[in-house]
Amino acid sequence: HGPSAAALGGSAAWVRETGTIELLLNQSVARGDMLNFSFFLVNPPMPGTPASAPVVRAWEPPCGAGCRGLGEAEAALPPLLGTADVNATWLDASIGSMGAIIGGQATITVTLRANFALLPGARVSVEGLNASSTPSGPLAAPFPFTSSGAFEPTAHWNQTEGVVVLTVRDRVPSRASAEASFVLRNPLSPSPPASPSVRLSGQLIEMESEAMTAFS
Repeated sequence: HGPSAAALGGSAAWVRETGTIELLLNQSVARGDMLNFSFFLVNPPMPGTPASAPVVRAWEPPCGAGCRGLGEAEAALPPLLGTADVNATWLDASIGSMGAIIGGQATITVTLRANFALLPGARVSVEGLNASSTPSGPLAAPFPFTSSGAFEPTAHWNQTEGVVVLTVRDRVPSRASAEASFVLRNPLSPSPPASPSVRLSGQLIEMESEAMTAFS
């Protein structure tokens, strides 16, 4: 990324044992120019102390007698990659249902808000809807599916498994809400309320909510 993104090679090497990531420049970067890059690493699974003063080192291989090379340079960075006492969690994972007539349509609305970002391509599965009598198939906008814009315009319903799968289209920032509604048919005979849950998958942070209630 950035003005000098072309100066970077197409890959980087991560060494977990030493906590080091190495990138290779394939062209020079002018003095004062910006070199901007990003990469993803997984935070520790348990609360821990932030990494102490990571350091960026720049160097070049020996270039022979009489060559004036870069040598080495270092720059300290602020602590990062620590989780302190903060764990990934849903700040809001709720589901509501309108329409309680046997065999009739029920509009189910799912609202999600987390203390981390939802990334494009991640999948949100609403599970535990086995009581619905709607046959399996896509649920496409504008009916029977609508969303706040964070999700792809088509959700996928699997009646056998009782699961609706939503796909994140646009990045949802940390602590921002994402909402989607879809229509399924109620059971054809009286039945206990369903207790659905929400599962997030397809990104570094994956987790499941506690059971909620839908379908009367």
